[in-house]
Amino acid sequence: MTDLNARDDYLMSKKDKVFSKEQAVIIGASALILGFLLGLLSYHLIMGGGSRQAYNAPGQQPAQQAPPQALAPPSATMPNLNAEINGVKEALKLSPDNRSAWVKLGNLYFDSQQPNEAIEAYSKALELGPGDPDVLTDRGIMYRAISDYVAAIADFKKASDVDKTHVNALYNLGITLLHDLQDNEGALEAWQELLDRNIITDPEAKQQLEDRVKALKTMVENAKEESEGK
Repeated sequence: MTDLNARDDYLMSKKDKVFSKEQAVIIGASALILGFLLGLLSYHLIMGGGSRQAYNAPGQQPAQQAPPQALAPPSATMPNLNAEINGVKEALKLSPDNRSAWVKLGNLYFDSQQPNEAIEAYSKALELGPGDPDVLTDRGIMYRAISDYVAAIADFKKASDVDKTHVNALYNLGITLLHDLQDNEGALEAWQELLDRNIITDPEAKQQLEDRVKALKTMVENAKEESEGK
């Protein structure tokens, strides 16, 4: 399975190998595709932040986001959230079955970059009210933050199954497969399904994703051809 890096066989010097005109055309086209995909990778890698607003599908309103892998202590980044967290925890002592409060607590832990605590709170909320696609997606992002990609993928898939119009669940699924597991085929399948569901309403955003899917499909096909040729 190929990655988004240049292949070693394209790193030969002119002295080592002379390409024909036809080969040069093929290599030039491959370089254009590679450049596009590297740009896509850079775009995703620079997206970051401390709130639930990162990996949204193109054209969607800010929603869930995967926080950076290196998480700063919440007391150093968002000290004002500590009082809110303590307040919700006190309320839950009086009303432990308050699902909305558990969701709120999970969101506060999410925003203060405490993934393990967020997962615990979201899990409690899902026990009280199973199948909430937003909570599943947020918990999936928190699983991704602690590198539990299997659990993250399971949550994204479940959220997508529960709500067929949940754009961010499928988009985050593709992000995790592509960037964390280097599963180009899996990412292609997730994003192609997102397009097939026809739930992206912004024409420009839809075109952007179509372009990404087209480039990724080319990579997958080239990888298969290389594998079959060996």
